[in-house]
Amino acid sequence: MDWEKTDIYYFSLQKAFASEGGLFFAIGITRFLERAKRNKSN
Repeated sequence: MDWEKTDIYYFSLQKAFASEGGLFFAIGITRFLERAKRNKSN
């Protein structure tokens, strides 16, 4: 995976680890978090 081209990556724990539905794990970089904060304030 090219992390330079990725803002956020997430996957379902249910499918990966056979856990409860609706749970997920996310990895986000600073660029994504800044953009999310900016969009939330608009």
